[in-house]
Amino acid sequence: MMLRETDMDRRLTMCSRLPGLGYWLLLCGLISAHQFRGAQLSAEQPAKFNRVLKLGAIAPAWEKMPNVDGEKLGLSDLKEKRIVVLFFTCNHCPMSKKYAKRIEDLSREFAEQGVMFIGMNVSRKPGEDLEGMRKTREKLGWEFPYLKDESGKLAGAYGATATPQFFLLDGERRVAYMGALDDHPDSRKVQEEYLKWAIEQVLAGKEVELAESRPVGCEIESPATDSHPGSEKE
Repeated sequence: MMLRETDMDRRLTMCSRLPGLGYWLLLCGLISAHQFRGAQLSAEQPAKFNRVLKLGAIAPAWEKMPNVDGEKLGLSDLKEKRIVVLFFTCNHCPMSKKYAKRIEDLSREFAEQGVMFIGMNVSRKPGEDLEGMRKTREKLGWEFPYLKDESGKLAGAYGATATPQFFLLDGERRVAYMGALDDHPDSRKVQEEYLKWAIEQVLAGKEVELAESRPVGCEIESPATDSHPGSEKE
């Protein structure tokens, strides 16, 4: 995450008011180090488990995807959100069902901190239309938008290969984390909360220590993506 401009202005003002040149150089040297660290965070880095999208890359935008509430929503409509968590999913995938409650709990935990979850359905199977999605959202108690990627092109642009698969977009809409929600389908056996930790670190302005994990779930059936190790057939 890049250092915010308002924070930088504040630090530069502090530098200018220090009495001694030595203190000025010391403090401004720390600022430069922080800037350099921020630049490293926003730089694009090859991903291990994604053949299409790099870590730190500007996230592919989408325009006016249909939502289950009858409205349409684009990424540009979420400018006020500090973080957008986009996850590709579907109604029938067993792995998506296992994670449904954890997704809802996590979305509620961070909602008041400007974090918006967006579910993106990528399945073309029966029962995966907007009406089926609406029923699923209501049953699961999801309060966040549930959109339909009808062509599968958005999943292809993100290099998504499995459901559920998560992409954390920071305030600059760069990809700060991608992969699984955590390390175990059984919530009782979870030890590594990948996505939660990434959200906390981005909100704190820190580097995401573990920026990628292997996506595990049902394989996305889309001509825009290839099969990938770690995914299983729907």
